Amino acid sequence: WEAYLQKLVAYKKEHGDCLVPKSWQDKQLVAWVKTQRRSKKSGKLDPNKIKRLDEIGFAWDAHEEIWEAYLQKLADYKDKNGDCLVTQSWKDKQLSTWVRRQRFFKKSGELDSNKIKRLDEIGFVWDPIEELWEINFQKLVAYQQEFGDCLVPQGWKEDKQLGSWVNRQRQLKEKGKLSVDKIKRLDEIGFVWDPIEEFWEINFQKLVAYQQEFGD
Repeated sequence: WEAYLQKLVAYKKEHGDCLVPKSWQDKQLVAWVKTQRRSKKSGKLDPNKIKRLDEIGFAWDAHEEIWEAYLQKLADYKDKNGDCLVTQSWKDKQLSTWVRRQRFFKKSGELDSNKIKRLDEIGFVWDPIEELWEINFQKLVAYQQEFGDCLVPQGWKEDKQLGSWVNRQRQLKEKGKLSVDKIKRLDEIGFVWDPIEEFWEINFQKLVAYQQEFGD
C-alpha cells in the first residue's frame, strides 16, 4: 500500500492531479487507485489511509473530479477568449468534446441542475448556433449605424465573415428556413433581402435627381 501511495504521489507531482486514467502505462497503479475508491465506498478502507489520500488531493469520485477540471479549463478559455464558444477545431480537442457533451446531457435531461447553474454562472452557451446569430446581428446593427444601410459587401475587409452571414440570411429566407422572429428583427434595422433590386432603386433615384437638376 505504501509503495503504491508513493507511486501516486510521484504521478501527482508530474501531472498535477491523482486522476490516473485507464490508459496509464502502469496498469497496477490504475487498478490500485480503483481499489481505493471501491474500498472507501464499501466502508472497508482504514480511516488513516483515507486521511493520507485526502492529504494529497485524492479524487474519490473520478467523474466529478474530471468535470471540475474541465470546468476550470473552460473558465480559463473564457478569460483568454471572452466567451465559452469552444469550437470543434480548437486545439484542445478534449475540452471541445466536453463542452459539446454538456449541451447534449442538458438537452437529454441528464445534466445535474447544480452543474447547469455553475455553467450558467460563467456564461456557458447552450445553443451556439443561436449565440453566433445574435453576435452577427449585433455586428450588422453596428454596421448599419456607421454606414446607414445593411448592404455589407461580400469580402468586406473589416469583417469578411459578416458579409457571408448577411448573404446566408437571404438564402435561408428564400428557402423558408429563417424564423419569423429573425426576419422581423432584420426588417426593423432595414435589412435588404434583394440587394440587386435595392441597387437598381438607389440608382434610379439618383437618375431622378439628375433629371430634375439637368432636365434630361
